[in-house]
Amino acid sequence: MAGDQRVLLVGWDAVDGEAVSHLLDEGRLPNLAAILAGGARTTLEGYPGLGDDAHWSSFATGTPPGIHGRFHFEQAAPGDYQQTMIRRDRPGPVDTWWSRLGRLGATATVIDVPKSPFVPTPGVDEVVDWMAHGADADDPTASSDPLAALVQRHRPHGAFAECHRIDDDESGVRRHLDQVAERRDAFGDGVRAWLADHPADVTVVVFASAHCVGHRAPFDGPDGDRVAAEMEALDDQLGRLVAAWGGDPRRVGVLSLLGMFTAPDAGPEAEATVRALNRRWLVRHPRIGWKAVAKIVKARLRRQQGPVPTADAFTTVKLIAPATVVRVNLVGRQRRGIVPADKLDEVCDWLVARLSEMTDATGRRALTAVYRTDAALPGPRHDALGDVVAVWGLRRPGRVRTSVTDVVPDDPRPSTAGDHRTGGWLISGGGLELPGATVMVDELGALTAGWLGFDQASAAASFDPTALTE
Repeated sequence: MAGDQRVLLVGWDAVDGEAVSHLLDEGRLPNLAAILAGGARTTLEGYPGLGDDAHWSSFATGTPPGIHGRFHFEQAAPGDYQQTMIRRDRPGPVDTWWSRLGRLGATATVIDVPKSPFVPTPGVDEVVDWMAHGADADDPTASSDPLAALVQRHRPHGAFAECHRIDDDESGVRRHLDQVAERRDAFGDGVRAWLADHPADVTVVVFASAHCVGHRAPFDGPDGDRVAAEMEALDDQLGRLVAAWGGDPRRVGVLSLLGMFTAPDAGPEAEATVRALNRRWLVRHPRIGWKAVAKIVKARLRRQQGPVPTADAFTTVKLIAPATVVRVNLVGRQRRGIVPADKLDEVCDWLVARLSEMTDATGRRALTAVYRTDAALPGPRHDALGDVVAVWGLRRPGRVRTSVTDVVPDDPRPSTAGDHRTGGWLISGGGLELPGATVMVDELGALTAGWLGFDQASAAASFDPTALTE
């Protein structure tokens, strides 16, 4: 493909759209502003309550989470109750849109797209887990020996440390931020060195550094200037990357799928509320309730202490801080389910109704969205997440009330956590036409195919229901 027809996509992981607008208005992102001056900006729409795993996997595969089945970095296997880490070590039911274009004859360079399947394809130079935040593996995986060698030459400190595992004191945070900056600069140097000698029809590069800074100092928090400084550094990297890439600067897109702001940890409220609703529902269904009692009695006779998850009609599932997911303990789906399959609609509709009416101590609605996954995230893997999703407002609810519960959590957590929310955006140069004011994150692959001159349907996913999910 001619140099003036190539496309460059640059991802700034977890950079919120409000932060971008603020710094653009202040003139602090000149390279991004130059792209926007001749182009356009659109909002990227995603999935309420879901975080980066779900969104980046949807970006990479061109499918919604109910199809690709990756919702969180920890998930329970079908039928299980214990959540385990998600890895790339098995093929998924769908591959990536750049692999599909590669099989049509396009060439691609794809560097560090988070949470995406790794599918070796002729014509596609790809590396995963180089400098990604929340990498699936400690060591990078590359599609060729030369690319693997380049990655190892530009990789200070090895794998990224998890942000929540660093020391909370100022010296620990400063050390973390210094290492993030060193990694970002080494990453940029390595990417530019590769692109200078390996032109491709489409190039996708994702910088993780703003994600790593944002977890410790969200833009709307007291240390938000640290995120602003990181965004300025990313803007400098953008200008240097476009120059090394060598294509038409009007055919560059810069994007973030999600933002990063402060959000309350509503875990105690969620857990206490769902436990209370679980007890109420079992009382309403005494035949199922007695099965639950029998399981608890057997566990105690075996001297098993603590909760007995197989005795619950439904339980919470770990997700990002502002959201709570409820999974029904369904007969035939969970190994020791107690809720008959013909009761699934009844229990889900009852949960949606009870959660939708929840208020906090001030009388305001505690949730901004409540939905069933089978309706909002259709596909054969929607229940890998759970059955009902509840998205909390950006405040601590404290006391929670519904028509059947009035809960004060036993373990209040006054602190807030930096976490994802809506805030996705795409800024593209004048040579890349946008379809409208909003674009779904799972449509970006098809949109890129169109920019390259392919029919957009050529990047559509082919779903294999017999394949294992990641």
